[in-house]
Amino acid sequence: MFKNKHIIIALLVSPILAVLAYFATDQIVGEKAAKAEPGKQYQLIAESKCRYASGICTMKNGNFSITITAQQPPQGGQLFTLRSEFPLQSADFATATPSSSQSVPQPMQRIDDVTFEFYQPENIDEQSSMRIVLSASGSIYYGESTIGFL
Repeated sequence: MFKNKHIIIALLVSPILAVLAYFATDQIVGEKAAKAEPGKQYQLIAESKCRYASGICTMKNGNFSITITAQQPPQGGQLFTLRSEFPLQSADFATATPSSSQSVPQPMQRIDDVTFEFYQPENIDEQSSMRIVLSASGSIYYGESTIGFL
């Protein structure tokens, strides 16, 4: 079988052609990344760390990413800290319990352009959810996740 030079060349060339076809198909058919346009809204998707007790929740949309951490201060309640890779104009935070899904977003306290904090006076159970609305470069980013990462 391996005495025929055509078969040997085919065995060497076919994997290379397969890899090239994979990348060429991605270039032709794949979705092109677009810049965020001012005035438009974009949803942030919660990563798997948000569902488990990791202490950290990361939400992303393309290259826009935020990280939320929660701490329990000595006076009780929860202190949520939001960090972004890009400067933010504003950030609003809301929590909702399973019994009442309606919640009013409250503005987060600005620490610097990429860090915001929100103090929730009462303790929150892991069944609750959080909702975030951010404004960056004229675009609105919003997301929702459970608070299982506490």
